[in-house]
Amino acid sequence: MGTVKAVPFFERTGNMKRSNGEGTVYFNEKRQRYEGQFSYFDKDTQTKKRKFFSSKKSAKEVLRKAREFKSLQKKGVNPIKSDIQLGIWLDDWLKNYKQNTVRLKTYERYQTSIKMHLKPYIGKYKLKALSTDIIQRHWTFLLEKGGVEQSGLAARTVNATRRLLIQALNDAVDLGYIEKNSALKTKPIKTSRSEIRILTRDEALRLMTVAKEYDMVAWIVVVIALGTGMRLSEIFGLSWSCIDFRSAKLYVEQSAVKTNHGTVIQNEVKTKNSRREVPLPKFVVQALIEYKRWQEFYKIKNTGLFVDRGYVIANQYGNVRHPASFSYHVFKKALLPRAGISEKVRFHDLRHTHATWLLASGVNVKVVSERLGHSTIRITLDTYAHVIRTMQTVAVEKLDNIYLGEDPMKQIE
Repeated sequence: MGTVKAVPFFERTGNMKRSNGEGTVYFNEKRQRYEGQFSYFDKDTQTKKRKFFSSKKSAKEVLRKAREFKSLQKKGVNPIKSDIQLGIWLDDWLKNYKQNTVRLKTYERYQTSIKMHLKPYIGKYKLKALSTDIIQRHWTFLLEKGGVEQSGLAARTVNATRRLLIQALNDAVDLGYIEKNSALKTKPIKTSRSEIRILTRDEALRLMTVAKEYDMVAWIVVVIALGTGMRLSEIFGLSWSCIDFRSAKLYVEQSAVKTNHGTVIQNEVKTKNSRREVPLPKFVVQALIEYKRWQEFYKIKNTGLFVDRGYVIANQYGNVRHPASFSYHVFKKALLPRAGISEKVRFHDLRHTHATWLLASGVNVKVVSERLGHSTIRITLDTYAHVIRTMQTVAVEKLDNIYLGEDPMKQIE
């Protein structure tokens, strides 16, 4: 065996004194390095333990590592945990801190981001080794070369991955795994707002006509969207028990989403304001009555197959339908061409059409925001700023009418 030469814990310079528990640093001639073991208190196990450090440079370097270790402990950081790899932490975080606290669709989205966009590239970095520069460069890499066939990811996908990593590292800070979150100071990728396409009245009427010719389900989906501004997932999650024909209202309480386990109904809507009451115009009420009669005949026609589970939008077995499949195969590929409408129009644009029509007709933006289930009125203002700007002209005209003798209070009576 090679000899092990014991040396002072640090090279004696000035009046430096050895602290309690700092042990002894020695030079291991066989391994040609300085080594040392030091005692520390493990808060997790409430026991006293020993930690090994080494350096090929000097005894001072071993001392520096030991003092850094103890300094982190005083700050509430567990230096042992900060040594684990990011990939290992992300797996643990996903399973133990997210799986039972977020919606299934959200969990699956996190799972995909971690598996595809984080672990293969920066997963081997230790938590303590992550820096803002490393992470920022990774966002640029994902934007330019990440994803399928090295073609780069969409800016929104990169930003979603960034938000996920910030969450995971924030929790690591709270748990004492690391001192600070290096992802916080990274910059999000600039994104452009998706173009909103608003249908004209004639386009909307043509769309409803061809939808009814296609089938009754397509028709009622389009009618509900134009008449309520509901999201596609909310329409497909709608139950008859949530429709009050007497009061002409419906209640948005759940949504249908596609997961790795098929299309499921989730009771958690997008935001707390998404759970809402929506007053119905007469044309929607009449359409729902007609559609309900049709569905009753449909049940009889499919006796033995159709099990009534109460869904408004149901397949031949009475189960919830796949919203994304409808959006692409029915709405985009079948209905739009037949109605003579550009395939660039998305189903979500029916929601925008509903909101824009109301705003252009002078309906208060707060009312529109409540119908749409936006979490704040600011979202409505930002989304439909182009409409609200044009309403200034209408406002000026109304003021002129008031000046000329029109009493504005009569409309309130």
